[in-house]
Amino acid sequence: MKLLQTLRRWRWRYFSVVLIAVAFGSFGVWRSLAVPKQPIGSSIHESIKRGLGSEVKFASPGDPKGQIVASVESVDNFLFQRAGVRMSKETKERLATMEENTLNGTARRLSAEDIAVSLTGTINERLSYLTDQEIDFAERVMQKNGSLVLPRRSAEYTVSPEEFVTNARQLRDNLRQGNDVARDMVQHFVDESVYDRLSLFSEAVPDKFAGSFDGGFTPLQALVLSYSIVADDNLSGSSEDLKQAGISAKANGRKAFGKEGHVFRAPIDFIFNRKTSARLLENLERRGQQ
Repeated sequence: MKLLQTLRRWRWRYFSVVLIAVAFGSFGVWRSLAVPKQPIGSSIHESIKRGLGSEVKFASPGDPKGQIVASVESVDNFLFQRAGVRMSKETKERLATMEENTLNGTARRLSAEDIAVSLTGTINERLSYLTDQEIDFAERVMQKNGSLVLPRRSAEYTVSPEEFVTNARQLRDNLRQGNDVARDMVQHFVDESVYDRLSLFSEAVPDKFAGSFDGGFTPLQALVLSYSIVADDNLSGSSEDLKQAGISAKANGRKAFGKEGHVFRAPIDFIFNRKTSARLLENLERRGQQ
């Protein structure tokens, strides 16, 4: 009962600790809640077109293997430019094979539910074996102005360092014990995030995501979506937009996202590492074969 009351009391603030573990991209600390400046009259949709819309190239059914490999490379470069994340050679090769099998019909396309289930499983597993040292490191990285911790992009999610560490460790311990309340909390967050982000992308870049609501998604689309959710990065702004924002923030060449991000800061390699990213791909591949 005490656990249930704690989870309800903390709701999203408590749950945002999940994002410590899902470092596909970046979490972080707003610098005065600053974002890359948008041209006058522009909208978030237009900004997403300059980012996701122009810098990621998804392959289509019937495209040759070379085009599929190029699409994977475009995503790898996109994540690197935003957060300094690079996929290993093995990860890229596996992802290209999964993408090819999906596009040629050997594996079925993934539903939004498939992505949510795969991402939830990966997050739960990674969270369950966080060490105290990793949690302490995340707390330091995500501190804003040396005081409150901001695990998500919105300032409404600020918590004290002590609260962050205490609740992160409690969530980890509950997941290790297979607690249903903790697991359901993660699942609920991921479910809502997947559908919210898909709605945004289908409106902003319909050529890349809108048609997939009915027809399903490829593994590469699922990876981009997963990064966006765990990083709380809506993929707006081009690489040049982010670079100019860094110059304005005197970021000295740091990426916009990641553990030294000038836009949003957090430890991104908790999940964007070879072991955990491989588990996500494994989960997605398993769902595509069902």
